[in-house]
Amino acid sequence: MKRIGGLLLLLMLIYSIYIDLTVGTIPTVVGGSKPASIQQTDAKPEGTSNLAYFNYKVKPGDTVLSVLEKQIGGPLPVPVTKAVDDFQKLNGKRPENINFGKTYKFPDYGQAD
Repeated sequence: MKRIGGLLLLLMLIYSIYIDLTVGTIPTVVGGSKPASIQQTDAKPEGTSNLAYFNYKVKPGDTVLSVLEKQIGGPLPVPVTKAVDDFQKLNGKRPENINFGKTYKFPDYGQAD
């Protein structure tokens, strides 16, 4: 009985390794919308006049990144450093210093088509 259990455990381990190496366990972004967003966002000038944004009243527990991901409905299509820089340009305030209950301008990366 121990041999059968050991054999089943070994087969399960081999199958798990096979699936991990072929399919993987980390989800990948499918579709062409994310790279287009990155290209279009990078092509924008650095000024805030051409930077699309939306207003959001910050709630307790919200962070700049969580608000942006919630708005987009997924991971950010731009590097975190760019999102932080854009937030600072729009508000003149570092993301670490936001206060809940106040309304801030957040860069809108979801409008890029």
